[in-house]
Amino acid sequence: MLRRYTLLVMFAFLACQHTQPSEIERSRHAITSAAMAKGATEQQRLARIRDAYDDMVRVAFDRFDDHDIVVLLDGAYNGAFFGNDVASVGLAATLLGVMKKRGIATDKHYLDMHEAFMGARMFEDARALAERHPVPGIEAVPDLRSDVTVPGAPTEMVVDPGARALLRKSVDLEQVQVLVVSHPNCHFSQDAMRDIEADPVLREAFAHAKWLGPQHNNLKFDAFQRWNHEHPAMQHTIAYRNDEWPIIDWWGTPTFYFIKDGSVTARFVGWPEEGRRTELLTALRKVGLLR
Repeated sequence: MLRRYTLLVMFAFLACQHTQPSEIERSRHAITSAAMAKGATEQQRLARIRDAYDDMVRVAFDRFDDHDIVVLLDGAYNGAFFGNDVASVGLAATLLGVMKKRGIATDKHYLDMHEAFMGARMFEDARALAERHPVPGIEAVPDLRSDVTVPGAPTEMVVDPGARALLRKSVDLEQVQVLVVSHPNCHFSQDAMRDIEADPVLREAFAHAKWLGPQHNNLKFDAFQRWNHEHPAMQHTIAYRNDEWPIIDWWGTPTFYFIKDGSVTARFVGWPEEGRRTELLTALRKVGLLR
């Protein structure tokens, strides 16, 4: 599926008039012929399409030298990192395949590709890459199950306490009054949790809060699992995709959202050294969690 996204921009460099079919045109014809082949099984047909597409990729990217291929890959990684964009991830995967054939792919490239897959929630692709290229530092991919019950609602991934597994679930925002965008490895998030747990009033009120990790290339599964063991009253989940959460307009950590009747009544970003006790108490009263 990744291959479908990758060559649209590149073809602009290759457009020209030919009295005879070009290599690109012959490859395109091969794809069409494979798609319409009679007497072939579905698996055979798809395999022929993939082979023909790979030929088209080779022809297109053969026009670029090694330096430009690396630059293109860096741009694709940036798109994947900042936007978790499937198209960018697909382009990166194709470019990495070209680099592998040229013998210029490094462990760092495979590690970055794995993280791009993880960020785009393409866990099966990440797992397959890790099996083919088990480079040092690569994160083991958790099993992902789905229990999405409300189409169109935001979803979160619940961290299994005893296994390397995630459960994707729908979230009813009508039941959420306090939402904290946080990450276990963010020391400001750690400071906020420490201060909240040490304050009896805040601790009781924040027992109703949802602690949500942003969609990110580095899943850091172990960190979330450890947080949940250490803070059993304030379990941390992970957003499946940021764009499922339109109520969140800033994913920096920590960011505190206070919600009433579906609208944000207060938002605070960061955790200063002196804490935010007065601000939090005021915001908690607005949403009805304190009198």
